[in-house]
Amino acid sequence: FQPPGSFRPVTGYRGGGPHGLGGGEWTDDTSMALALADSIAQCWDLNDQARRYAEWWLTGRYSVNGRCFDIGITTRRALSSFLNHQDATRSGDPSENASGNGSIMRLAPVPIRYAHLYPAKGEELARLAEESSLPTHASDQCVSACRYLATVLAALIHGEDRDTVLS
Repeated sequence: FQPPGSFRPVTGYRGGGPHGLGGGEWTDDTSMALALADSIAQCWDLNDQARRYAEWWLTGRYSVNGRCFDIGITTRRALSSFLNHQDATRSGDPSENASGNGSIMRLAPVPIRYAHLYPAKGEELARLAEESSLPTHASDQCVSACRYLATVLAALIHGEDRDTVLS
């Protein structure tokens, strides 16, 4: 959360930051990625994903220190909505002003788990990535970014050339 060039380059794990974490400790995005990975290891169920995110938020499960010490406004609002109506397909705010980076930051478990769908069933992979965004980040920008990045990551997992994939 500092301007580029105003801090020494990061060349390895180090502690500190706004939450005073130790070197190698993780923040909210990784906690949510762990919850997502745990969920999709069992089944594909958006409500299960959202329940695990809410459990992280409320109890600290998946957190490095047993408590949720940071959560984005968009994520918190979406999880509150989910807890009220128990429907992860409509808990994320679809408006453009709710376009945060939370769902793309936790996305990696989806293309890792479903890399086998690429390239023959790339649309299915992209659909799963899109759906994974919905519980917290339902704007067109967020779901599109998840579709794109999941495809890029799956291609890289398959060993495709980086420059080709990114083009």
